[in-house]
Amino acid sequence: FALLTALATGVLLFLQICSPLGELLDMLRQMAEQAGVAEGYFGIVLKVIGIAYLSQFASQLCADAGEGAVAAKIELAGKVLIMAISIPVLTEVLHVVLTLV
Repeated sequence: FALLTALATGVLLFLQICSPLGELLDMLRQMAEQAGVAEGYFGIVLKVIGIAYLSQFASQLCADAGEGAVAAKIELAGKVLIMAISIPVLTEVLHVVLTLV
């Protein structure tokens, strides 16, 4: 029952923070527009943050269930996904650095 309780608690907490999270995302989107950040890059950053939180949550659930090996694999998968998604941003940063040199 402990695993189900942890999962249910996590889902309920997520549902409670959805409204404030939406407001926060709107504020961040406005700030990104004012700073001149391209919409595509902002979307990538949001995806990276989402993957980080979801993989951490899933990893902690597995660790609570006594599945440490599975938790480690989930963390690794999250890191690989983050690297794959952030390639356009890394490429642009590298391009900017190389044009400065």
